[in-house]
Amino acid sequence: AANAMLAADLDHRIAVVGDPELDPLLNGFTLVRPLENDPLQSDSLKAGVQAASEYRPDRVLIALADMPCVEHDLLDHVLETCSDTHASAATDGRRRTPPACFPGWQLTEFDRLTGDRGAGPLLSGLPPSQLVVVSAASLADIDTQADLKELEQG
Repeated sequence: AANAMLAADLDHRIAVVGDPELDPLLNGFTLVRPLENDPLQSDSLKAGVQAASEYRPDRVLIALADMPCVEHDLLDHVLETCSDTHASAATDGRRRTPPACFPGWQLTEFDRLTGDRGAGPLLSGLPPSQLVVVSAASLADIDTQADLKELEQG
């Protein structure tokens, strides 16, 4: 995931990292610690968005470290699909998910997010023109050892 972000056409790269042992793997990123000791997904998002807001960005691209099959070209496509008025996101036809990109004005909406759901509520109303359709395999989410084993075998 970090390599895809490094290869994508971005001005700045921010990684929200709870474990300092991962820091050496993220050269080229501004490192941010989660706002909570035991962060939920919304806490990590808020920390990253808060750090990104300091750059006063036109757009913010959000990608997840546990989605190793996302390639830089998908990141670039999601970024290009984002408009001044609408966010954009990837979809496999059944779910809307990161990578996702948000116009800068929408960043204040992240303050309302709670729990372990992330940006899903902000993506639910996107029109089809703002979705980048990819295979489900491209959006594989690795949360457990079993998920990793399935990916390696698939």
